Amino acid sequence: MGILDRLTGLLHDRFAAEMKASREILESQYAGREDLTEFAVPANITVIGHRAFENCKNLVSVTLPAGLERIENNAFSGCSSLREIRIPEGVRKIGNGAFADCTSLESIRLPEGITEIGSFTFQYCTGLETVRIPDSVEKISYKAFMKCTDLREIFIPDSVRSIDAFHTFAGCTALQSIRLPAGITFRIRPHTEESDDAVLHCFRECDALKTVTLGTRSFSVGTGRLDDNHLLTMQSALAAEGDPAALAAVSQRPDALLWALTVMHEADLAEQMLPLLPAELLTEEIMADAADSAGMIGEPRIFRLIVEYMRSRGMDTAEFDEYVEE
Repeated sequence: MGILDRLTGLLHDRFAAEMKASREILESQYAGREDLTEFAVPANITVIGHRAFENCKNLVSVTLPAGLERIENNAFSGCSSLREIRIPEGVRKIGNGAFADCTSLESIRLPEGITEIGSFTFQYCTGLETVRIPDSVEKISYKAFMKCTDLREIFIPDSVRSIDAFHTFAGCTALQSIRLPAGITFRIRPHTEESDDAVLHCFRECDALKTVTLGTRSFSVGTGRLDDNHLLTMQSALAAEGDPAALAAVSQRPDALLWALTVMHEADLAEQMLPLLPAELLTEEIMADAADSAGMIGEPRIFRLIVEYMRSRGMDTAEFDEYVEE
């Protein structure tokens, strides 16, 4: 046995002793180790530290103990040969970028109990085809699945209340269908480039996307371009059918809703939605702007509906009255 081999063995023994004492794989403890092809994490370990196995490019499989509780940021990022890993049910936190750039990873099952999929968690997992998101997840953060180019479908459960819009699924070029909660909202980040369309940013370059299921109802995207107007129109259709979650979601953004129904030429939906929206949110300013938009876009029926609604609320319609046919 050579000196280098003996030193490696001694270091491994030292790390093993530290792990036994601390119950944690330390930060960067195995980072960059090209000799690792498989690894069984000791049974006493509860935490895998930051960058613990980062860039272990020949690591193919990892066995995690049942008592594991946390996987910290970038713990396995850059493990480009990693094909399989089973995350125990006791894990409550998976840190940002934990599996980023694991290009050989094809599927993963996330445990019940985690409440958030953090930023960059599966970014550039180009071999990832399937992922199961448990019912405990409430939030999906930005760039979590960016450039997962083999991901074809994903089911997001009703427990998810919000998705960060900043490129969360951007570049998922094989994505054909996605299931979303009926009342889902998308958060836009400050100073976002190009536009303030949160949904468009979330699904940027998802050109294969054809089907969106909200709750239990499926809608065709048609253009392969899912944006804010599509989503609000779909949610309006559900709200008009009595879905309370969809109604709550669109009621938060009455100005955006009226714009979406106008540009999507959904006069029937507009007629159904106006009585359903909370009157206190439909201010005179919002309604006047909506009437202006309908007039500019050339939606006479929606224009008339809005003006009639304004009159019924005693709002000033003087600037519009001459354009409404009696």
